[in-house]
Amino acid sequence: MLQRTVFLVGLVVGFCSLLLFLPRIADAGFYSTGEGRFLVLEEEISYRHDDGSSLEKIAAESAGWVYQRDKPFAVTKGPVHIWAKFELPNATPARRALLSVGPWETVDYFIIKDGRLVDRQTVGLLVPWHERAVRVTTTPLFLYGGLVAVDLQPQSRTTVFARLSSEQQFHSMRGLWFSLRDTNRVLEAERRDRLFQGIFYGVMLVLVLYNLGLYFVIREPSYLYFVILQLTIAGVWAAQLGLAIEFVWPDRPAWDRYLFWLGNFLGSYAAVQFVRSYLDTGKSYPRIDLLLKLAAYLYLLALPIVFFLPAPIFDHLEKLLYVNLSLVASMFALLIFALIRRHPLASNLLLAMVCLGGGFLVGGAMDLEVLPRIAWFFHASQIGSALAGIVLSIGLGFRLRNLRADMVEKQLTEARMRGQYEREKRELIEEQSRGLETKVSERTAELVATQKQLEAASRHKSEFLANMSH
Repeated sequence: MLQRTVFLVGLVVGFCSLLLFLPRIADAGFYSTGEGRFLVLEEEISYRHDDGSSLEKIAAESAGWVYQRDKPFAVTKGPVHIWAKFELPNATPARRALLSVGPWETVDYFIIKDGRLVDRQTVGLLVPWHERAVRVTTTPLFLYGGLVAVDLQPQSRTTVFARLSSEQQFHSMRGLWFSLRDTNRVLEAERRDRLFQGIFYGVMLVLVLYNLGLYFVIREPSYLYFVILQLTIAGVWAAQLGLAIEFVWPDRPAWDRYLFWLGNFLGSYAAVQFVRSYLDTGKSYPRIDLLLKLAAYLYLLALPIVFFLPAPIFDHLEKLLYVNLSLVASMFALLIFALIRRHPLASNLLLAMVCLGGGFLVGGAMDLEVLPRIAWFFHASQIGSALAGIVLSIGLGFRLRNLRADMVEKQLTEARMRGQYEREKRELIEEQSRGLETKVSERTAELVATQKQLEAASRHKSEFLANMSH
C-alpha cells in the first residue's frame, strides 16, 4: 500500500509539474521574483519613431511624442527603432536606483537633470559584458536589456531619454516598460544568489568528475550519458542566469540563446540514452527501446536547427520546447512499465523524477503566485535538479553493484561449467583408457593363445617329422 501511494504521488507531482511548468524555466535570478523592485513605469512613458535625429533635436521637439496612457506601444514585425521619454520620481532622502528595461538589443540612455545632460550609458541584449557600467549577475540577461544606475534626488527634475533598437532577431518586443529597483536590495540579492549558485555548481562539478572518472575506469555508457546530462543542465542554468556571459563569452552575449537551445536538446538526447542504459531497455523492453532510440537521434539531429530558425529565434524556441512534453510522457510510461515489471532501479528513477518534478512544481507555483516569492521557492527547481542528480548517481552505484554481482555470477557459472566440462572430459579419458586397457589385455590374450597354438603346431610337426625318419 505504501509503495503504491509513493508511486502515485511521484507520478502526479512529476508529470503535472513538468507538463505545466517546463516552458517557464527561463525565469531566473532575483530579477524574476521582483525582489527590490519598487516602481514600474508604463503609462508614464511617451515614445516616438527614431528618425536618426540627435538628442538635442529630439529633446527640443514636442511634436511626434505619444503617451502610452493614450496609445499603448504596439510592435510590428521587423526592426524597431524608437525614442522613449519619462520622468524619474523624486526621493527624500536621495537614493540610487537601478533602471531596467525589456529585451531590447541596444538601449542608449541619456539622463538629463534640470535641463543638463549628466550621464549616458549603453546596455542591451547584444552589448558585451565589459561595456556595461552596471554588471549585476545571476539574472536572466537574455530576457531584459540590462541595468543602469540613476540617482533619485529630493527636488531636482530628472528626465530620461532612451533610444531603443531591436532587429527582433531573438525576441519579439511585446511592450514598452521600465522599472526601478532598490540598489542595496539588488546587490544583497546578487550576493545571496551567487552563494547559492556556487553551492549548486559545486554539487554539479562533483557529480560530473566522479561519474566521468568511473566511466573512464569501467567504460559503462550510462555514466557518460549521465555526465553529458549534468553538463547540459549546468549549461542551461548558466545561460538563464547570465553566468556564461560573465565567465565564458563576455564579448558574445548572443551565444547564450544558442547555448540554451543546444543544452535543452543535447540534454534531452543524453536523458533518453541514459534511461535506455539505466533500465537496460534493449534487453528488458526491446520495442520501447527502439522508440527511445529513435527519439534520442531525432533530438541529436535537431541540434543545428537553431542556426536556421527565422527571427525571432526565441519565440520559436519556446514553441519547440513543447516537443519535450512527448519525451516526458514517454518517460513516465516507461517508468510505469518498469515499476510493474519490478525493475530493481525503477524506484530510484521514480525518486529522482519526484525530486526534479517537485522542484519545478514549487517554482511554477511561485510564478503563479500560489506560493510566496521567496528565495528558497525560486531556487526549488535547481535544488530539485541537484537532488535528482545525486539520486541518479547513487542509482548508478546500485547499477554498478548489480553489474558486478551479475559478472561474478556469470564467472561462477562459467567456472562451474568449465569444472563440469573438465570433469566429464577426465571421466571420458579414464573410460577410454579403461576400455583401451581391456582391449589390449584381450588382444594380448589372443596373441598369447595364438602363439601357444603355433608352438603346439610346431611341436606336432617336429614330432611327426621325427617319426617319419624312424
